Amino acid sequence: MDVGVSIAGTHRLSAPGAVRVAAAAAEQVGYSSLWAVDRPGAGSSDPFLVLALASAVTSRIRLGVLVGDPASYGDGVLARAAETLHRLSEGRSQVARSGEVVLVEVTVEEPIEEVVERIVAAGVDEVVLAVAGDPSLDETLDVYARVTEALLARC
Repeated sequence: MDVGVSIAGTHRLSAPGAVRVAAAAAEQVGYSSLWAVDRPGAGSSDPFLVLALASAVTSRIRLGVLVGDPASYGDGVLARAAETLHRLSEGRSQVARSGEVVLVEVTVEEPIEEVVERIVAAGVDEVVLAVAGDPSLDETLDVYARVTEALLARC
């Protein structure tokens, strides 16, 4: 099973330093992909710009944008943003709509065994982890590490 992780889910996690650290750590640990989820609203960052920054500090990990409502982008804007990210990442990017990618949101407090059960029950080849709420970067990376360790032990 391939495991990807979501970054920049909150305002503080989309700070440039946090994006660079999270992206480099995700690639170093060996996650298959790094995702930014398009969550319109106050305090959310443009997922294409977040991943453009991530592409500058990575070279192997796939980069994905999860778009909830493609119609919220103006004519040609989504295509141009996707093409630009694809070029900047040297072909490592992809854009998916909600439902095309299995996004598993977890909380910092949630028992890891329950998270692993949800992932295994989904029966998919690839899953993207996202930490809900407003966790710190350290909390986010810790949850990802614990879930991955439990998944590896299980599979």
